[in-house]
Amino acid sequence: METTMPKIITLLILSILSFGINASAVAIYTCDLEEGKTLDEVKAANSKWVKAVNNLYESEVSSYVLEPIVSPDMEGFIFIDTYTDEVAWATVNREIRSGALSELSDLFEGLSECPSVTLHNSEES
Repeated sequence: METTMPKIITLLILSILSFGINASAVAIYTCDLEEGKTLDEVKAANSKWVKAVNNLYESEVSSYVLEPIVSPDMEGFIFIDTYTDEVAWATVNREIRSGALSELSDLFEGLSECPSVTLHNSEES
């Protein structure tokens, strides 16, 4: 039951968000706050990150921060980033790994750790 619950939650999240998602690539990050940090700090950093990425690439990246209401992990949170396609996701991530966007990655340094990420195709049905 424990291993299926995250899958069910992920499917539920994608189903709910699919009404507002115009992207075909969705990245889901499972994260934890660093000690002493708040979700408000993460949301502020995330807003800066989204604005900067969209300005750099003239793309339409959207990002959501999901707070748990009922969850076996009430300390964790989830980022859901939407991209126009897998190429846009790969471009942004390649730039982050190469250091070209290091100032954006540094926004989250000391705020949160995201040990798990999955990338999904999404299409309206």
